[in-house]
Amino acid sequence: MKDLLKAVLRSTWRWTAPVRRPFARKIHAHLTRCVEAAHRPQPIVVVPDEAIVLMDQVVRELVRLQRQVDTLQQTVDALADEQDHPMISRELDRRKEHLKAG
Repeated sequence: MKDLLKAVLRSTWRWTAPVRRPFARKIHAHLTRCVEAAHRPQPIVVVPDEAIVLMDQVVRELVRLQRQVDTLQQTVDALADEQDHPMISRELDRRKEHLKAG
């Protein structure tokens, strides 16, 4: 029984060889390319001078914008402090100072 099963499996395996060969070839070629790509040395990337100059300009612009944001934040904080006193009371305070001076 065991010999009969082996014989059937062997003949079936041989019979499917024409179908298996193209797939085996494609899988082998794919794996070969993957291994070659993994062992191939990677090229060293040289950054051109233009890129360095461009990055310097970007950094300068970033610093300028950060300073501008800081200035605007200080202005907003100053205006928020003034908002604690309503406009009418500020105007009355100015008139009192004017009357005191005059």
